[in-house]
Amino acid sequence: MMEDMQASIESISSEIEIVSHHKDDVASTIQTMAATSQETAAACEEVSASTEEQLRAIQSVTDAAETLTNLSEELSHAIDRFKV
Repeated sequence: MMEDMQASIESISSEIEIVSHHKDDVASTIQTMAATSQETAAACEEVSASTEEQLRAIQSVTDAAETLTNLSEELSHAIDRFKV
């Protein structure tokens, strides 16, 4: 009876050690995933900022193109005044 209890206690102790090891592995994996998530979030913020900057640059080019079109039309009208 005592030998059975001793064997059971040793078995349970062994299982607890295995579970503890797996717990440490899971905790480490979760920490790695959290760090990766933070890096991904930071990269997403950078992409978002870059996209906004590109949008502003495109808007600036669009505005410049519209100004150039207007100036071109004004120049065309001015040239038409001098045609015979």
